[in-house]
Amino acid sequence: PIVSGNTVLGLASLPETGVREQSRATLRLRGAPSVGAEQTGRITWGSFLPVVGRSADSFWYQVVWRGTVGWAYSPFLDILSGDLNNVPVTYP
Repeated sequence: PIVSGNTVLGLASLPETGVREQSRATLRLRGAPSVGAEQTGRITWGSFLPVVGRSADSFWYQVVWRGTVGWAYSPFLDILSGDLNNVPVTYP
């Protein structure tokens, strides 16, 4: 039986938080939670993303996009399911 979406994605080492979000803009996926960090991907508008971590101020969410773990700016994301309090702070 499958107990985690992260297992299906080959990301079993990441926490299954139960939080899913949808982008409401085209976003840059960043290597760290900063606009100055390297861009590691581009999230298309309307994409569904699992949240695996967050910054201490919750302005950035650590997400998985097409097998890549990175950071997305939270004001452009809508939480669809889950409780953000279940998401661990992975960046001070």
